[in-house]
Amino acid sequence: MAMRQKMRNHLDQSTDVLFDIKQGVGGIIDLEFLVQFLILANAHAHPDIAAYSDNIRQLEGLAQAGLLSEDERSALSQAYLGLRGLAHKAALAKTDALLDPAMAVPWTQAVTAAWKTYLDSA
Repeated sequence: MAMRQKMRNHLDQSTDVLFDIKQGVGGIIDLEFLVQFLILANAHAHPDIAAYSDNIRQLEGLAQAGLLSEDERSALSQAYLGLRGLAHKAALAKTDALLDPAMAVPWTQAVTAAWKTYLDSA
């Protein structure tokens, strides 16, 4: 997905020792991009998946339509909530949304695994 890579090249502030919660590989924007891609690619056959604008209900709709497994839905929902929680804490502390990558590993792994499954071949 060239468009996402172009965005990442311009916006990702990750370094060798810090992970950008929003723009980093496996971060919030990757997850949101994945969800939107799946909805746009499948809404013609499953119009109900486009009923909601929030990621959690969109993930639920994708699973109900059989486009994601329940395990994928659960992992991606947990990743979204976890990463959003970290971003909110950073905002409240008035710090950049950069952190030790180890703090987000289970979530970024879920997002990158789904990315490989659904977008690497698109």
